[in-house]
Amino acid sequence: MSHSPARIAIDARILSKSTGTYARYLLKYLQQLDTTGYEFDVLLRSDDLEKWSPSAPNFRAVEAEYRDFTFAEQIGFLKQLNREKYDLVHFCMQQQPALYRGNKVATFHDLTLLKWRNPAKNYFIFRVKQLAAKFVFYSSIKTAKHIIVPSKYSADDVIQFAKIPNNKLTVTYLAADPEASTGVADSSIVPNSPFVLYVGNFFSYKNVETLGIAVNKILEKHPDLKLVLVGRLDEAGQQLKEIFAENNLKNIIFTGYISDAQRDALYEAATAYVFPSFMEGFGLPGLEAMSHGLPVISSNATCLPEVYKDAALYFDPSNSDELALLLDAIVEDSQLRQDLVLKGRKLLESYSWQKTAEETFEVYKKALKG
Repeated sequence: MSHSPARIAIDARILSKSTGTYARYLLKYLQQLDTTGYEFDVLLRSDDLEKWSPSAPNFRAVEAEYRDFTFAEQIGFLKQLNREKYDLVHFCMQQQPALYRGNKVATFHDLTLLKWRNPAKNYFIFRVKQLAAKFVFYSSIKTAKHIIVPSKYSADDVIQFAKIPNNKLTVTYLAADPEASTGVADSSIVPNSPFVLYVGNFFSYKNVETLGIAVNKILEKHPDLKLVLVGRLDEAGQQLKEIFAENNLKNIIFTGYISDAQRDALYEAATAYVFPSFMEGFGLPGLEAMSHGLPVISSNATCLPEVYKDAALYFDPSNSDELALLLDAIVEDSQLRQDLVLKGRKLLESYSWQKTAEETFEVYKKALKG
């Protein structure tokens, strides 16, 4: 008697967002595993249907045009999932229909939204969003069969927040982009003087303001040093630009949105990568910088020392003097840079997307067994 295959839905609506790297590589490596006896529906926003196509016969793309934190997500998406009666749904992010009661696992990257006050937003609207998220997150964690997190730090956070037992969580570390710089780098954007690099968004918890201040503290000694900031110039980016202008901070270049080829050229040419964040769930950008052979300076906050281990120099994110000292050391000392690059290469060997996919697939099998 043949069993019908187990139907699993993977909610990958984040594919084009910053956390989309997780969904992209998880899907890529899941399709390389032996998943005979399972059928996968990959749920995507309509724009992403053109960007993602399956490479394995038991995977298919299905439209799920629901923006996160909307009524459409809470009501329309809920209806779609209930109608399909999947054996298991994997939500690749925290945002999901709070009232979905089917068999599910969820990835919680971090609880930053609940912990950080965003000064760029209207306080009342942001607070309402925070309270709604608190309800959705709590309900989703409580009703999930299993929770996946990218670091022990995030695991502790989720356990504390929702009071769940340790054995309901699995830590699956992420990895650097294995296709890093395979294309031809486009160096038209690279400054012709030494520079330190930051790639990411400009929300206040990313603490890029402290980085700008620290670079300016060593300009007397290193007048040619530039700070290159790569990321979309959204509301938070524009606000940061204004803060730097008001404080008369110099030698700071905002690139705005750039191509991967331009970003890779900056990675290849930078003196160091700096990650000044106050809170992260994993901190992928630092690993990606290491994969391009860059020394990394990181804040010592949240999960970052857990992830980067001895392959980064650490500073207190609220102390720009401490960061300025490390920047000075890394610009001056080529041996220090070389040691960090070698440690970074070694560290990268301990992370792999294939391992992430294998561990995630094991979570699916456990959840299906009940």
